[in-house]
Amino acid sequence: MRLNPAYEVMEINGHYLLVDIKTDKYFEVDEDTFYLTTHLQEAGKRDEERITFLKEKGIIFENDEQTGKQKRRIEYGGITKIRLFSFRSEKFFRKGILKKTAESSALPWLMKLSSAIGAALSVASMVYLMSGSAYMQENVTADRLLKVLPAVYLMSFLITVFHELGHALICRHYCGYVGRCGAMLFFFMPALYTNTTVAVFAERKQRLEIIMAGVYMQLTLAGVLSILTVVATLAENEVSLVLLMLNIINFLYIIMNLNPLFKYDGYWFLSAAWNINYLYEKSIGEVLRAGIAKNKDRKISGRLFVYGICLIGFYIIMWMAVIIGIYRFLYPMFGLCCLIPEGVIILLVIKEICGWDKAYRQVTEEKIPA
Repeated sequence: MRLNPAYEVMEINGHYLLVDIKTDKYFEVDEDTFYLTTHLQEAGKRDEERITFLKEKGIIFENDEQTGKQKRRIEYGGITKIRLFSFRSEKFFRKGILKKTAESSALPWLMKLSSAIGAALSVASMVYLMSGSAYMQENVTADRLLKVLPAVYLMSFLITVFHELGHALICRHYCGYVGRCGAMLFFFMPALYTNTTVAVFAERKQRLEIIMAGVYMQLTLAGVLSILTVVATLAENEVSLVLLMLNIINFLYIIMNLNPLFKYDGYWFLSAAWNINYLYEKSIGEVLRAGIAKNKDRKISGRLFVYGICLIGFYIIMWMAVIIGIYRFLYPMFGLCCLIPEGVIILLVIKEICGWDKAYRQVTEEKIPA
C-alpha cells in the first residue's frame, strides 16, 4: 500500500496532520492514523478497519492502483481577494541552501538581527542623502523620478519575493512544512502570497514570528538597498535614484503590510496577539449584533466592536476609491462604456457587503470557533 501523492502527513507540536497538498487543507488525525500512514508496509490485520476507511476516502491506495489527477480552479475570496494561481513551495525546501537555511537553529535570531541592522542603516542613509548629499539634493526632481519609475515598478516585484521568502523560511523552520505560494488580485492589484495556515499548530510566539518574518526580510533588504544607494550616490551614478525610490516603495509596502485593516501581516498579527480566529468575521458580527435590539442584553466585546467599525469604514472607503479611480482612468478612453466594468465591480461590492450578514449569523449561531 502507498499514500496518495496528493496527501502528506506531518507532526507539529503533538498535532498529527494530514495535508491535501493540492488545496492546502489540513485535517487533524489521531496518532494511530498518523503511524499507519507513515508505516503502510507494516500495517497488519488489526488496522483493517482503519485501512478500509482510508481507502474509501482515497487517502491510501494499493501499490498497483492508479490515482486520478485533481484540477485546480481560480479561487474567489470576494472582491478584495481573488486567487489566480499557485505552486507548491515545499518542494524547494527539500534540499539545497533553502533546506539548510530553514533548518538552521540560528535562523530566527539572525533574521531579527539583520532586520534591526537594516532599519538602522536605512535611517542613517536617509539622513545623509536628504541633508548631506549635494548630488542627491540636486538630482531628486520630479522629471528624473518619473523617468526611472518604470524600472522601479518592475524591480519592486523583488520586494514581494523577499517578503514571501521570509514567511516561507520561518514557517518551514518551526513547522517543518510550508503551504503553497501564488499570486492573487487584492483590490484588483496583483500581489503574491504564501499559505502559512499550518502555523496555527505552532506555539503562539512562533506564530507571531512567522507572521512578522516578511517584514523582517524587507527591513534586511532595506539595509542592503541603503548601502547600495549611498555607494551609487558617492559615485554620482543615476542608478542611485532607482535604488532610493525602490527603498521608499519598500517602506510603503511595510506600512501597508502592518495595517491591521488589510488582511495582510498586521491583521494576522493582531488576530494571533488577541488569540481570536476569524477576527474579520467576528468583529463585523459584533458590530451587527450591537445594532439589533434583541441582542442588547448581551455583552458586546469593546475591542471587537471598535475594530469592526474601523474595518467596515475602511473597506467602504477603499471600495469607493477603487470605483472612482477606475472610472476616472477608463472614462477618457471608453466613455460611458466604462460603466459596464464599473457595474460589475459594484455588484461584487454589494455581494461582499451582503456577506457581512452571513458573518453575523455565523457568530450568533456560534459556528465560528474561538
